[in-house]
Amino acid sequence: MKRIYTVSLAVVFLVAALLIWRNSSDSSTTDGVDNEVVNTSPSPTASRGDARAPGINHPAAFDFSPIKILNRMDTGDIFRALQTSWIEPFPDEVIEIVHQRFTTEKDAHVQFQLAMILHRYKRESGTAFLRRIVGDKESVYRESAAEALVLARDIQATGLITEYLENPDESVPLNLLSSLQASRDTRFVESLKKMCVDGSPRSAGYAKTLAMLGDFSASEGLSGGAYNSEPNRNLETKALAYRQKGEPQESWSRELASREIPRTVPGEFIIEAWRTAGPAVARTGVEQAIVQLAEEQRRDNQAYVQHVEAIRSGQKEWSVFGSDPLRQELAIKAVQLIGEWGKADSAEAIYQFAAAYLGGKYSEGGLEHIIIAAAQADPSEYEARLASLGVSPVSIKTAEAIRLLNPVPRQYVPRQFPKYVSVKIPGEE
Repeated sequence: MKRIYTVSLAVVFLVAALLIWRNSSDSSTTDGVDNEVVNTSPSPTASRGDARAPGINHPAAFDFSPIKILNRMDTGDIFRALQTSWIEPFPDEVIEIVHQRFTTEKDAHVQFQLAMILHRYKRESGTAFLRRIVGDKESVYRESAAEALVLARDIQATGLITEYLENPDESVPLNLLSSLQASRDTRFVESLKKMCVDGSPRSAGYAKTLAMLGDFSASEGLSGGAYNSEPNRNLETKALAYRQKGEPQESWSRELASREIPRTVPGEFIIEAWRTAGPAVARTGVEQAIVQLAEEQRRDNQAYVQHVEAIRSGQKEWSVFGSDPLRQELAIKAVQLIGEWGKADSAEAIYQFAAAYLGGKYSEGGLEHIIIAAAQADPSEYEARLASLGVSPVSIKTAEAIRLLNPVPRQYVPRQFPKYVSVKIPGEE
């Protein structure tokens, strides 16, 4: 009980300190429905550890500094706090605390978690630790370490990853195959081909990974009935067939985002089908789908404002606005995808959706994804274009700092819950 009480008290103080810190930071405004949407995110270059509530005399023995509270926590609690309560990018002082605890931690699980943070922030101590884990065939963290190094395209880990992939006694885990697909790193094509038996892949996952990396020699492994019998796999098979042909499929790509399709096919499968088909096949259709989704967003924005005004004027009782968050989520993920593809011609669709998104109820987390996509697709013009839409310099700088971090497996990406709280429009109660 004493342990639980101590951890809970520490978290309470940390959250309180973060609120004080955020409220005392310089704020900026961006254009919302009535140009009154307030952004309280601190500058990524500002020191985040010294803010105190104005007008309060805090005793020196009980400092409300978030960084000092973090430093007082047990090491395992530090990782949990950074995963849930802190907002990225973390300041250098926090990464230094993580490094200090990492070097002295004895618990293998906690040490691995801290190493993943250090690797994300491009500290060599963390990346070197992950390489050692990949080289340890007995480590339970080998798969996650390999995923992180593949996503980061770590050159020094090439030999270690190759040895992992060419193990004749074990199949490569699906998550690692997915990371190889996402990395688009062709260094490992030959290793995957070696694992084909008489030209046939060990599994459909191997065949798909080879196809995603440009080698269709094992694509017959995707045509079996067992593979296509899985939910929504026929969509993926069609996408791979289109990828092999390499011809644009505008109508197919666009219609995947129609209102009828997501009722039977989850949005994540639609995004994966687009990603599997590739930019040569799907890019134009995805852009058209984003423009359609932006128009839906604008209509929702107008209906939402009318909904709030009717409640405020007494014309109707309070009720939840009936928008479809899955449509907005699909649009943001589509924007992220064409950002990954990095074509300047795609930027206009990104800006159209950004304008619609900012015109209603949005979250800083969603906006951050849009900013990063714009930076990837249009690196020379994105800052000016987004600023013209009312995006604050602080939001742009913060997103840019996060874009430069190493990608890590999803379970190690900080959740940043406060960033996904929707900004209220003026007048909303």
